[in-house]
Amino acid sequence: MKNAHSKEEKQPPDSLDESRRNVSPNSESTETEDNISDNLDEETESRRNVSPKVDLEQSKTVQQVFVSLGLMNWLSFTTKRLPLLNLPEEILMALREGKLEYTKAQALARVKDEEVRQELLSRAIANDWSLSQIKEQIIANTSSETPPSKTPNQIPERLKDITQRIKKRQLWKEPRKEKQIVNLLNKLEALLYE
Repeated sequence: MKNAHSKEEKQPPDSLDESRRNVSPNSESTETEDNISDNLDEETESRRNVSPKVDLEQSKTVQQVFVSLGLMNWLSFTTKRLPLLNLPEEILMALREGKLEYTKAQALARVKDEEVRQELLSRAIANDWSLSQIKEQIIANTSSETPPSKTPNQIPERLKDITQRIKKRQLWKEPRKEKQIVNLLNKLEALLYE
């Protein structure tokens, strides 16, 4: 359904049908063309297995289920909740047991070091941390583990990289992050005047 939905947005329905018939658009054919056409129809059918035509009845049933649940629609489910099944096992178990919300689980799953991730997970559950507290702890625990290749000579590159990333994400437009950025800028300016 998701593939069909995204294709519908990109192409008008008539062009979809035309592109599916592009194997043999003319009905006039000889015997050899019929044999080729049969083989191409099998090939086209196998392609439909990759990008199937959505059965309208099934689509309506799925949509009705999500409407009756009232929590979200099927598209947000496939983009936000379904990927949760790929989380690390310990985070997935905490999520299933209701010890952790899915947004917190996603944040914790981004930590690459398994030991740090498990430690943060247990502390987050024990202390009932908010999402912002979890993110702060992730930054604190991962920034202290800077790779040995980061030498003082690389500070200008790091400053340039951080500045570009802040500009790209436009963090100043988020009120909470704007306050943090202002605090950090004040500390940097204080260093300049020392």
